[in-house]
Amino acid sequence: MIPLPPTAEWETFLSEMVADQLFIWLFKKICG
Repeated sequence: MIPLPPTAEWETFLSEMVADQLFIWLFKKICG
């Protein structure tokens, strides 16, 4: 695995991914 530089784009991508996972988890918890 190639280590990626901590660029703003990468951080934005990561935070968006985490937010998506949290949203999906919450959605399933509420509507599950």
